[in-house]
Amino acid sequence: MERGHRSRQRRPHLPPRSGALEPRTHDHPVDIHRLGRCRTGIETLDLAYAAHGFVPLSPDASIIDDVAGERLAALVEGYGLNTEVRIQLVNMLGERIRSMYQLLKDGYENGAHPWSRLWEEGHGTVWLADAVYVEDRYDVWAKALGIHHVPT
Repeated sequence: MERGHRSRQRRPHLPPRSGALEPRTHDHPVDIHRLGRCRTGIETLDLAYAAHGFVPLSPDASIIDDVAGERLAALVEGYGLNTEVRIQLVNMLGERIRSMYQLLKDGYENGAHPWSRLWEEGHGTVWLADAVYVEDRYDVWAKALGIHHVPT
């Protein structure tokens, strides 16, 4: 009985049950409703990761580019992102997805678990294919977000 009590005390980072859950980045709460005014790009990286899964941005998604673009635009519109953040997002979509591929690859090469196991199961191949898919459609995403010229 006492053991369970100690376990609960070790988790002060958990929010109280009655409180709203907030995404956290580097131990600082992220107000996802203010993404349109973000300054650091951290929140934009989080949104790029979310877009990958929610749209989804993958050649295996079996949706045409126009539909993927419409879904990305709907996600972005839902957060009310301004033009500056839309440009940041388009510029980092492929980079964010590729970073997961690199994490898996590095983990495999260093024998770090669970990354090496996930690499062996083929997850690295999937993340790389998704990164290439997104990077090859850079103009599709820019157009869908109403960006006519995307500075890099």
